[in-house]
Amino acid sequence: MSTKPRVCFVGIGNMGNPMAANLIKAGYPVAVFDLVRGKADNLIRLGATWAASLAEGAAAADVVIASLPGPVQVHDVMLGKAGVLTSVRSGTTVIDTSTSAVDLVRELAAFAGTRQVDFLEAPVTNAVDFAALGKLSIFVGGSQACFDKHKPIFEVLGEKIFHVGTSGNGATVKLLTNLCWFVGAAAIGEALMLGAKAGIPLATVWEAIKSSAGNSWVAEHDVPSIFAGHYDPSFSLALCCKDLGLINGIAESQGYALTMGGVAQSLFQEAMAKYGKDAGELHVVKLLEERVGLYLRPPKGVPVTPIDVPKQSKQPALMMEAREQMPQGVAENYRYWGDDKTVFVEHAKGCRFTDCDSKTFVDFRLGYGPIILGYRDERVDRAVVEQIMRRGTLSGFATALDATVVKQIKALCPNIGKMRFANSGTEAVMGAVRTARGYTRRDRIAIVEGCFHGLYDEMMWKADVENWNPKGKTAPDVIPFGGGIPQRARELVDFIQLNDFEALERLFAARADTLACVAIEPIIGNCGSIAASQPWLQRLRDLCTSNGTMLLIDEVKSGFRVAKGGAQQLYGIHADLTTYAKAMGNGYPVAAFGGRSDVMDVVGSHPGGVVHGGTYTANLVALSAAHATLKILAETDALKTVDRVGTQIRDLLGRVFTAAGIEHAFAGPPAMFGIHFTPQVPANYRDWRVTNSELYRKFAWKLIELGVMLEPDSREPWFVCEAHQHLDLGWLEDIATKAITFARAN
Repeated sequence: MSTKPRVCFVGIGNMGNPMAANLIKAGYPVAVFDLVRGKADNLIRLGATWAASLAEGAAAADVVIASLPGPVQVHDVMLGKAGVLTSVRSGTTVIDTSTSAVDLVRELAAFAGTRQVDFLEAPVTNAVDFAALGKLSIFVGGSQACFDKHKPIFEVLGEKIFHVGTSGNGATVKLLTNLCWFVGAAAIGEALMLGAKAGIPLATVWEAIKSSAGNSWVAEHDVPSIFAGHYDPSFSLALCCKDLGLINGIAESQGYALTMGGVAQSLFQEAMAKYGKDAGELHVVKLLEERVGLYLRPPKGVPVTPIDVPKQSKQPALMMEAREQMPQGVAENYRYWGDDKTVFVEHAKGCRFTDCDSKTFVDFRLGYGPIILGYRDERVDRAVVEQIMRRGTLSGFATALDATVVKQIKALCPNIGKMRFANSGTEAVMGAVRTARGYTRRDRIAIVEGCFHGLYDEMMWKADVENWNPKGKTAPDVIPFGGGIPQRARELVDFIQLNDFEALERLFAARADTLACVAIEPIIGNCGSIAASQPWLQRLRDLCTSNGTMLLIDEVKSGFRVAKGGAQQLYGIHADLTTYAKAMGNGYPVAAFGGRSDVMDVVGSHPGGVVHGGTYTANLVALSAAHATLKILAETDALKTVDRVGTQIRDLLGRVFTAAGIEHAFAGPPAMFGIHFTPQVPANYRDWRVTNSELYRKFAWKLIELGVMLEPDSREPWFVCEAHQHLDLGWLEDIATKAITFARAN
């Protein structure tokens, strides 16, 4: 009769299977469980028993050991219905050898404690062959006494066992070692390439590295796999990207960003997009080989031979199907770029997305500006998932989170006294205009040429600059954006030109006692970030104040992007009413309008109050995203990073244009800058009309062809997010040079 504890081993894949086998060989009674029954065949032959269910196996064990792909699976297996921690008996020990998130590890340890269950995290490192040999390195976090009790188990599984302190430290140590591994994998490829391109035999380069301060585990163990061309299939690119996301998440939670970690994440994501999630980790070296045109095969490398195999694009079929279901085949008008150019996105992460044909783009469009941190930012997404799983999405009642998010905004934006939420910028503007009318008891509104304030009838009018003769003496006609907009929607709307003092004075002379509000984007998000001058915006502020008109500053695009307090922080001029959306939730659909308390207090269900509502207003998915995003923006240097990177990008583009002999001017702040091919920064929308927008269009389409996504219209700014800090700026400068050279020649 064995005196060893009964073990249930959960997850018997590449790493778990040899670990379980070693425990069986060491005399431990082992039951195994996996979603794939066939993975257990070799272990059952060795003497393991099959657990009929996860709950049954956990309940019968003295020790449960798990080896799972990542945090999602760990959460489900440990905390899910009939999961490990809800099924084990008190006094059981649970050991998780998976690489998981620090916060999740601490959550599991805390939950285990409530059930009188001991929990040890024990992530392992080294390759599958080390697992089979029982020579893993193991980083154990948790109680010292529990670690000492189960050290014999660890000594069966590994050769180097480290107790690293409290729960969460094991994950941190494992991930920091993986950071060295991943960065080293990319670096070893570059080092070998330098030698190969210099004509040095690759075997000599490798021996030199191993005999120097440049030696590493990667150099010792991974180079043969590169030379052989199989790129180590034992650890997938998907797992690399998962771990790099966790690595960078730890740094973000500690209040800073990793430079090498970010670069590595970008490279591995690019490799995964090209070679697939199941490809081995050293495909990051293959990425370099194919870019340079030389495979690292001894003795001195083998040239890459292009194989011209036409790839069948998925886009036409998707477009055809979409056209059967939606007008023009798109969910909203602005996504239609023509039947052959409309983009279908497969997935996005950081500052990149991959389309339906597996082409990856560095994105400066960012969904027209909402992405301020990066696509799928783990900090925000975790908060949203937690909200959904633990508290729900919608109740139709108030929650504490409502006021919490408003207080976050007020801490950043002193122009806000009170606030209401909305689901889009359009809704926010509608609510703000109605509030202005309710407060002033006036009907007319004025908007500035070139500004965009949403998709409702009164705001769907524009100065027809495209068909206007800039050499003539008449102003552009004002026309509807499209069909279905009745003429009467125009009757209460006046237009003025940005930075035109005379037009401003004429407006108030004619409309002083009937004008409810003037709506403006101080940095015009649909006009290449052309901006109001400080004196002109101050004069508008003064005229609104003296005439009892509400100044409505639309910060749907600029809010929480150009500064923590938006454009109003940059100008030092505050509105009576303000609208926010986009960057407020890093891609989740959330918006708000607010302003002076006395103005906002006209909103409500009291007699004569301004009506505001909406079933999905302040839904908890949106508010949890806003809460997390605003916390990050308030407490970290995210926006400083955005400004720094935006400045670097703007500077390199300036060098490219200057070298090409192109007159150019940049408008707006680094977080959302516009490019205008003209000697002077345009002062208003009419000035944009005389810029070389056709050259910009050609430049933009070539950039898109080369893997840089932006709107092919100079009226849309370049949006920068925090994740752009990991972009290879040298690559971008090279691509921009190619694009402007092409545009000039064509």
